[in-house]
Amino acid sequence: MAGIIMAVAKPLATWITGIDVDNPGGNMPPDLAAMVSKLLTLVQYLGVVLMVLGLIWAGINLARRRED
Repeated sequence: MAGIIMAVAKPLATWITGIDVDNPGGNMPPDLAAMVSKLLTLVQYLGVVLMVLGLIWAGINLARRRED
């Protein structure tokens, strides 16, 4: 569940705050917007990796149960 939330971090943050960090306009300084955008992108990638690892782990456990 956490991986899914992390994978949609950037759109979720935009929806909650109403501020698009990729195109902030006058709402926040450009340097801050760039750093927040990079941070949300990192969280997004980590979420995708977490989901893939979770699916691999589930597949391994399913294969173990079928052998028993």
